[in-house]
Order: sequence, then structure tokens, then C-alpha cells
Amino acid sequence: MFFCLVAVSCTGCKQKEISYPIEHSFTDPKDGSSIEVSITGRSATHIDFIRQKDVKFFSFPIIKLTKKDQTYVEKLPINPSDEKIVPAVARNNPPYIQTRLEQIVRLEKNISQLTQELKGESNNPGMQRQHQRQILEKKAEIEHLKKAIADRKSSH
Repeated sequence: MFFCLVAVSCTGCKQKEISYPIEHSFTDPKDGSSIEVSITGRSATHIDFIRQKDVKFFSFPIIKLTKKDQTYVEKLPINPSDEKIVPAVARNNPPYIQTRLEQIVRLEKNISQLTQELKGESNNPGMQRQHQRQILEKKAEIEHLKKAIADRKSSH
């Protein structure tokens, strides 16, 4: 038997590249309501997004999404976790506000990571206290940044 492998090239074909952030509307599995988000990336198991109504960052397990949203998300490319995240809400803001929004997103992501680490430190009270302190510090910094944004918006 003789097998021949033929490679076909399509010079006129263009594959659409997907880049983050991606505006999307998830369906809340609990009540069916719509949640407007900016997807900032994904791993094999989690989808990272910013909820648009409050600019809060989430790293959410894909398995907990609705089946329809899981199908959509699984078509998205996996990206390195260290890529810079620029929230969609920050795109048309002045640099002062955009920078602070980006800082908030990074802090929210860091809080999410610390919360996961905290769950894994159940046998180490010292590390639990350290993680809790870091989380509180980051939340306070977020509040400070939100106040700075509000002050800037009210003065202009």
C-alpha cells in the first residue's frame, strides 16, 4: 500500500485573530440574568474577566459557567497569566484614571490569588493571618484608588 499526504495552502484565507480584552455577556447560572464583562484572558480551567458594572476582577472556574458560556469560552485562546490587562472601561479615559483602573484590576487579581492561597493554608495560622492582612491592605488601596478616581472626575 502507498499513502500520499497532500498539504493544501489557502493564500486568500484569513483566520481571525482573537485578542483580549473581549466584551461579552455571561449568563448567571443562578438566576439567568445577564452579566456584562470584559474577558481579559483564560487558562485551561479559569476565565479571567472584569465585571463592567463595578470594574471588579474575577478569575472564575470555567466549569461553573453555563454550558453555552463554557462552549464560547473554550474557543478562546489560552493566554499567559502575566500579560498586561487593560480594562475595556479604561480605554477611553484620561491617562490618570486609566492608570488607576489598571491598578485596581491588578489588585483585584492579586486578592483573588491570595484568597486561593489562604484556602490552602488551613494548617498554618501564621500564613493565614499574613494573607488576611495583605488582602485587607489591597482592599484599602483599591478604595483609595476609587476615591482618587471619583475626586478627579468631580473636579473636571
